[in-house]
This record gives sequence, C-alpha cells and structure tokens, in this order.
Amino acid sequence: MMRLIRANIEIDVENAATAEKLMKSGFEPLEGVTKVAPSDSDKTKKNLDEMTVEELKAIAKEKGLSGVSALAKKDLLEILKE
Repeated sequence: MMRLIRANIEIDVENAATAEKLMKSGFEPLEGVTKVAPSDSDKTKKNLDEMTVEELKAIAKEKGLSGVSALAKKDLLEILKE
C-alpha cells in the first residue's frame, strides 16, 4: 500500500496503476509512512486462544509438527505462538 499526498489530502492506494495516475495529477508519495496489512499468520495468532483443541492440533499438523495428539490446549497454544 502506498500513501500519496497533495496539499492536505492524503490517499491510500493499493494499485500501482492508480498511484501512477494520481501522481500525474499532482499527488506525491508521502515519505516515512508505510502501512503493513496483517499477515495471515498474525490473524492466526490472534485467534488461537479461541480455537478448540482439535483445531489447534490440525494447525500443528499443517505446520509439520509431530506428537501433538497427546498435548493439552495450553501446550498447543505455547507451541503454535512461537
């Protein structure tokens, strides 16, 4: 995502073609401002506490972890948050 500014108007642009068009009309890139959208792994970390043990085990298996079938929720959370 890119943030552009002209006078006191700031616009967040996700598309390079749109950014180019706006820059031709007088907008300039705003220096020092970067926005990072949360990644899927960040979203997963936020929701781990709400998941069931079975869901946590499935995620652990997807990540290639073995021996998770005997773990408690607390242990699974600890491993997956690393």
